[in-house]
Formats: sequence, structure tokens, C-alpha cells
Amino acid sequence: MEASKVNEVNIFAKASCPSGLAVTTNLTNHYLREVMSRRGITHLLPVQLEAIDRGLLDRRSLLVCAPSGSGKTLIGELAAISAVLDHRGRAVYLVPYRALAAQKAAEFRCLYESCGIQVVLASGDEEVPKPGLVGADIVVTTFEKLDAALRNAKTQTWVRDLAVVIADEFHEIGEPRRGPHLEVLLMRLLEGGRNVQLVALSATVGNPLELASWLSSFGRPVEPILSDYRPVPLSYNIVTEPRKDLYIRREVMATLAKGGQVLIFTAKRKETEQQAIVLMETCQRFLTPEDEQHLQKATRFLDKIPGHNPNLRQALAAGVGFHHAGLDKGERMTVETLFNERVVKVVCCTTTLAAGINTPARVVILRGVERKKRFQGEGLQEENSSQPTPWITIDSSGPTFLPFPPNQVFQLLGRAGRPGLDTSGRGIILTSSDIQANWAERYYFYPRRNIINEDRKDGRTLINESPPSIQPRYASLQSQLETPDALRELVLIRIHSLGQATLLDLRKFYRLSLSSFQHRQVFPPSSRTYLSLSVISFLLVQGFIRRVVRPSLNAPLAFEVTRLGSLATRLYVPPSKALLILDVLSKNTPVTPSHLLHLGCDLLNEEEAHGERNILMLERWIAEVPVEDVINNVGKSLGDLAVLNLEVSRYLKIVALFAEYLARPEISKLAHILALRVLHGVKEELLDLATQVPGVGRLRGRLLVNAGYSTPEQIARETLPLIAKKTGISLKILTEIKAQCALIVTDLVETK
Repeated sequence: MEASKVNEVNIFAKASCPSGLAVTTNLTNHYLREVMSRRGITHLLPVQLEAIDRGLLDRRSLLVCAPSGSGKTLIGELAAISAVLDHRGRAVYLVPYRALAAQKAAEFRCLYESCGIQVVLASGDEEVPKPGLVGADIVVTTFEKLDAALRNAKTQTWVRDLAVVIADEFHEIGEPRRGPHLEVLLMRLLEGGRNVQLVALSATVGNPLELASWLSSFGRPVEPILSDYRPVPLSYNIVTEPRKDLYIRREVMATLAKGGQVLIFTAKRKETEQQAIVLMETCQRFLTPEDEQHLQKATRFLDKIPGHNPNLRQALAAGVGFHHAGLDKGERMTVETLFNERVVKVVCCTTTLAAGINTPARVVILRGVERKKRFQGEGLQEENSSQPTPWITIDSSGPTFLPFPPNQVFQLLGRAGRPGLDTSGRGIILTSSDIQANWAERYYFYPRRNIINEDRKDGRTLINESPPSIQPRYASLQSQLETPDALRELVLIRIHSLGQATLLDLRKFYRLSLSSFQHRQVFPPSSRTYLSLSVISFLLVQGFIRRVVRPSLNAPLAFEVTRLGSLATRLYVPPSKALLILDVLSKNTPVTPSHLLHLGCDLLNEEEAHGERNILMLERWIAEVPVEDVINNVGKSLGDLAVLNLEVSRYLKIVALFAEYLARPEISKLAHILALRVLHGVKEELLDLATQVPGVGRLRGRLLVNAGYSTPEQIARETLPLIAKKTGISLKILTEIKAQCALIVTDLVETK
């Protein structure tokens, strides 16, 4: 059976637009031209030119909605560098994910530090010393990290002189998890028309004009820039083929034969591995001897990672990789690097690869539109209790399924077409039936009859020579601020920042929100968009806020945060999680490490089955069980363990501070020690070495402690040959460890 193409959509007709390009002499700032020249940039793309024409370098705020690969990132960079060179203040480049923050910071350091511009990464993975942040010209961080810094502005002084904020992946404002934090963060940054330039960037926004109006409502106009131009034209295909492996194999063969690369997105981790194994023989035919040498080196590196995924090693040897959250950070970075170096020809992945990480390909295939499936007789599981899950049935004989959201689909497919390598890109949505294909066209694309030559409903202007037949249907971004915890946090943050707040203050602040703004667009002006009193009542009853004694009967009712409310706000803990912590710590029964591990896992909001497996995994991890046994015995992966360690350790540190608040020093000490053990995977006796000495992990630490070296002082005063003889650790590694220990001892002596 031949694959039948239900629809082919040519979206970006022009591969290049020479008349729309301009040399960087359009940049009036001499120093800015010099910085761009050092980067090797001699021309600007149309969307970049439009941003400059709209006042980017004159401190105008912009909302830039343009496809992946159109040059949006450079717009943000130009705003940041301009602010630094003009001595206007610090620039912050915001992204939603830690991995993306690390990638952007590395790129910016490479590009700009030679020009004397200091770039600092501030993410949840590492603590940056205050002098490092205060001296930074550009801080690359996540939404949550900047939000937390603003809550602690008295100590985080670097947030006081922000000149420009670049919000990349701005569409995250419509996501249930990160959306409320980004929304409230922007409210606080922009309130009262503050002198902060905002540059918001996104490829997938269905209601850009509405969002620009909301951002402008704070008093400082935000210009929308809407473009469909891409330097590399992109076409979309919806393909029907029940035998998906056969179609994918043919497409991969055809693309690799012409020197291209392929990304294949699937819904589940297991599917990525299965798809990669299926393609091994096909991909191996296209490996050069140089490729094989690179892959041999990579597989040797993977062999050194305890608990590594054996399927990945097997697949990479054939020139095909897979990528999902279950892989170790080193495994994921290996796949990304080999793909970017064009050694690996195909990567099968979940949506983790699309989280802003720069891995474009000539062809991108979405293997199916179903993110989750439910067959007859199975119960529905809501992914987010506050949001109705749009389960869809399009065929009475098929399953009910939860589709990939439109914006996410176009984020994935937008990776097709590599600038400088491809003259065009293809994004393919693979379906299993004509019925499903027709549904996909209606769900993901505008109907043909609704497209006009120049202007679309979302405000974009087409710049193609001839309009395409249909266009992507980006979903409108809706506020996610209406959940109880999100509203409670909003109130707490507001009272905490003001010191005291009246009911009118709180309602005025809520009225600044996107939630209130969108409500007012739907309902008549006379309708009330007040903050619910139940939110304030909850915080009063639970002890997060209290009434302020009024100086007179005519004085308005006012509130202030309690010690509990201040603690929850500063530690970035939602009220519901704060109450969970208090419930465990306030009991008269003894609190054990097991209780704390259960609490740490409960704070992750895991399903019960996963929670029990996580607890078992952590118990074995801190008992120094070999990592292979830790993950294999519970059916987990290295990536799961890494995330669990980091998040549970973070929560246990928070628990320690709540225990101090409750005057339970013994629990505070226990939680702090346990947090370090979870982070490093060691018994308590190894903590001195594991936490103080770089290069000493759980394995070398155990060898040293078993040999009688449990502190840096003991290692510093011993001879290297004797330590090597007792531990079996190589002299090369021990030389570095001993040097670190000597520095630690010297620092301790000088401090005393």
C-alpha cells in the first residue's frame, strides 16, 4: 500500500529575500556594529530590520511572533547588547527551562565575552555568588529564578537595575505549570509603566494582538511584530500510512541520500527507542569512516556512565540516536552534539528535544497526533485537574485520544530546515487513516476559505509572493492564573512586596493580570472581575496573612503577611505545599528520614505508584547501592534519578527552613543532612568529602572513607603513594583531589 498524501502545504514560498536584507550599517551605534561584526553578521533578516525600525534600539518594547529560524533570538540579543553598551543597566534573558538557559548562556559567553560583556548563568542547578550577579551585564535565567529573585529583592540586589528583559518562548504563558509564574512576573516588572524594556519572543501565538494589548495596558506601549518569513522555506505534509515504520524508513532513506538529517517525534520514551532500533540498518549505510570513528569515541564515553542506557549505545553505533527525559544529561548532550555535528543522521525523540534546544533538521516527522490514547473500557486520566482534558474520538472503531496541542506541533515541525545547510524544510504529520488525516487538517490548520491575501485573523501579514492554500492554526494563549494556588500566591506576593495591602490594592493588582484582561474582553464592562474573597479568606484562616489593626473605624481593611506567609513567599512554595510541610512537621510523633523522604516525594505531586517507586529509589540511592541497581529495580532511568535527586533535595532544604520556623532544630538538621545525601547519593559519613571536594563522588568517596580518609584534612596531610595504595585510585586523580583538599584546609585556617 502506497502512502497517500492527504495534503501538502507550502507555507513559506521564498527561500530568500535579498531585497529585504540589509548590512549592519543600519545599526547607528558604532560599538554595536563592531560587536555584530565580530560575530560575523553582515546582514540582517527582515524581522530583525522591522524590529529596529519599530524602535528596538530606542528602548521600545516589542512582542515578536515569527517562525523558528527567522532570527528572533538576535532581536533579543540586540536589545541586551544595546542596553549594556549604552550603560542603561543590566539585561536579563529569560527562558522556561534550565537546559535551554545553560545552552543560551554558553552561546552568549562564546559570542560576547571577548567584547568585554560579562554573561552569567543563574539557574536552579547552581548557586551564583552575589558579586557574580551584581557584576553581570547579561543574566541568563529561567522564569522561576527571576521570579524568586524579585521576591527576595532585599538580598538579591542585582534585580534592581534591570534595563531590558527578553522573554523567550513567551507562549509558555499559556501553560498550566509555568504560565501563572510568568504572568505574575510580568505584572510586577511592567506595573506602572516601569522603565523596563520588554522584548517577548515566540513562534506560536494565536492571539498576538490581544497579548500585545495586555502588555501595553501597563502604561508602556508594546509593539507587535508579526511575520511568517523564514530564510529557509518550510512545507507541511499530512500523510496517511497505517504502516508507519515503512513510510518513515523510506523517508529517512530518501533524505539521507541527499545529505539531510531527520528528527522523528513520538509520544513515549519507549517509542523513541523502538523507532531508533528499527532504523539502525538504514542509517548505518550512510556512515563514513570518519563518522564511525566519532561514534566509537562517543560509545566509549557512554560506557563510563554508570547505569547508561544500553540501547542508546547500540543505536548510536549505527548512526541513529534517541532522546528523552529518561536519559542522563551526559547521554542527552552526546546525542545533541553528534546530531549537530552531522555524525548522527537521525534522532528519534520525545518533546524534550523541542524545549528550545537548537537541533534543526531537513525533515521533521511527527509519528502520530495522539499524545495519549484510551481504548474502550479504560478510564480517563486528567493531566491537570484545573484544566479540562480535550479527549477526542474521531472514529468509533478507534481509541479516544489526547492530541498534541497545535502550538506544540508547530514548535516541533518548525525545526525543519537548517539555515546554511538546507534550501527547504519539510514538516510531516503522520496519520494512520484518512479520517484522522482530515481531522488533523481541520485541527491544526485554518480552513482554506478563511485565508485572504494579506491579513489573517491573528493579525499577521503574509509576505509571500503568492498566498499559501492553508496556514497553521496557532492556538490562542489563555491565562492559567485562575487555579486556587496561583491566586493565593498572587495575593501573598502582593502583600509581601507592599508590606501592607488593602482589599482595593489586591483587586487593582489582580486587574492587571492577563486573566482579568481576557475576562473583560468577553464579558460586558459592567461585569465584575474582582479577586475572589475566598482566596483572601483561605490565607487568613491558614495563617499566611493577618489583618492589620486599623487606626480608625474609617480606615480601609488592610492585610500583612505573617512569618509563615513571608517564609512561603521567599522560598517559592505555594500555600498548599506549605500546609503539607506543616502537617508533617507539626505532629508530636518523631520525624524520621523515611518520613522526610515521603514528604519530599509528595511535594513533587507524583501519582501514588510513581511516588512509592521514587521513595524506594531514593532509599537505595542514599544507601550507596550501585546506580544500575537503583534504577533497574524500580524500572526507572538515569534521567528520572537525576531530576528526582535535584528536586527532592531542593524540597528537603525548604523543609529544613520550615522546621526552623517551627522551632524544631533536630528536624531541621536531619532534613538538611538528608538533602545533601539525596543530592550526592551517599551515607552521612561521606558528606564531608562529597560536598567539599570536587571530583570526589559516591564511588571515590567510599574508597577513601573505607581507607580511613573521611575529611579533607586527613587527605591533605597524607602522602599520595600511600593513599593510592590504600584506595586503588590513580595517582593522577589523587593529585587533583589532594590539591583541592590542601586549598580547603588553607582556607579554613585563614578563616579561623
